[in-house]
Amino acid sequence: MQQRSVKLVTIICESALERLIARDLVGSLGAKGYSICDVRGRGARGEQDARWAPSSNIRIEVLCEPDTAQRVIDALFAKYAQNYGMVAWQVDVEVSRGFNF
Repeated sequence: MQQRSVKLVTIICESALERLIARDLVGSLGAKGYSICDVRGRGARGEQDARWAPSSNIRIEVLCEPDTAQRVIDALFAKYAQNYGMVAWQVDVEVSRGFNF
């Protein structure tokens, strides 16, 4: 199967943002889809162990075109990062069934 180059955008943020970011991604930001899972770990804001749902974190992953990737990161940070814990990055990936992204 032939693969296609796209960007993988990964966002780690507070779970309180899940519905808002999901709406933004497929609405105004142009993503065709996303995956979300619960995560835990330790960083600048201390340990996030996900034992208490209101303080848990999620990881959102989006496969998309490069221009969409940068638009997603810029828009989410402008809208949410000042008031919520959030980190994001993008990497180049090769994906099967690339026509979906």
